[in-house]
Amino acid sequence: MKNLINKIKKEGIIKCILLPLISKGDTCFLVKVGRDFIRPLKHFICGKDDIYRVIDEIKERKGKEEVKIIFDVGAAVGDRTITLLKSFPKATVYCFEPLVVSYQQLVKRTVSYGNRVKPFNFGFYNQNGRIDFYVISPRNSSSILPPQDFRKEKGLREISKEKILVVKLDDFINEHKIEKIDLIKIDVEGVEKEVIEGGVNGFKNKIDNVYIEITPMRKGLHSSDYIKVFQYLHEAGFTLVGNYGDYYFSKL
Repeated sequence: MKNLINKIKKEGIIKCILLPLISKGDTCFLVKVGRDFIRPLKHFICGKDDIYRVIDEIKERKGKEEVKIIFDVGAAVGDRTITLLKSFPKATVYCFEPLVVSYQQLVKRTVSYGNRVKPFNFGFYNQNGRIDFYVISPRNSSSILPPQDFRKEKGLREISKEKILVVKLDDFINEHKIEKIDLIKIDVEGVEKEVIEGGVNGFKNKIDNVYIEITPMRKGLHSSDYIKVFQYLHEAGFTLVGNYGDYYFSKL
């Protein structure tokens, strides 16, 4: 306690207590509410990062052109979905979450946005069908990758396994006759390469902006997936804008 008091005196309460709560309060509802309330102060003090920086970049790059279609791939319980809905009030957000319990929370949390939200209980991959999905603790680390691929990551453990539906991104785009995607956010816990492989045409011809978490370590220390992800996006016409928590690529 004495060390904490001395640290607060030296660095201030905002840096020592408030900012860590804002950044790490995902498991506590009250902290989530407080974090959302205090976030503008954090942005004012530290500058924007993460999806908020990407949102500002897209608004600046597109100018007066409206963002109309967004894909949230790996939407989990909808935190980023809600941020995107609030930030782009004319946009429709397609949400994709294969884990049933997370999907149910996603639907419940976004129901007030009406037809601006289109939730789907499946994931994207480089094939169509049903495959095993490993539910991991913490739940937001769940993945198509089997549990042994997590052996290097401290604190992760398997809870259960379920079958999920996966489809190719290109097939979904064609089926729903989507002509343009202004932004696709991808958080799929290690299968980023496979998602892109299933959507080669979409990334090349339909998508303007990509915000993607790249986690090659999910497949072990020697995985070269991150190289493939960069290569695929480069070949599709994207430029790396920056690392804002995750990687932001754009054609604009």
